[in-house]
Amino acid sequence: MQVTVADDLAVAIGDQSARLNPGEAFRLAEKLIRKATVAMITEEAAAFYPETLPPPAGQRARVGR
Repeated sequence: MQVTVADDLAVAIGDQSARLNPGEAFRLAEKLIRKATVAMITEEAAAFYPETLPPPAGQRARVGR
C-alpha cells in the first residue's frame, strides 16, 4: 500500500484521498513517526535479543523442564 502526502496536505492511500487541515496533518505525522519508531526498536531488539520476542500468534510458549 502506498501513502502519498501532497504539498496541499492531501493524503492519498491507494485510490482514496482526503485533504487534512494543518492540525490533522501534524497529528497524523506524529502517529506515523511514533509507530515507525516502535517498529524499528522492536526490530533491533529482535536482532540482538530474539528470546525476548513473544511467540508467533497461535503458538504457546514452551516451558523448560
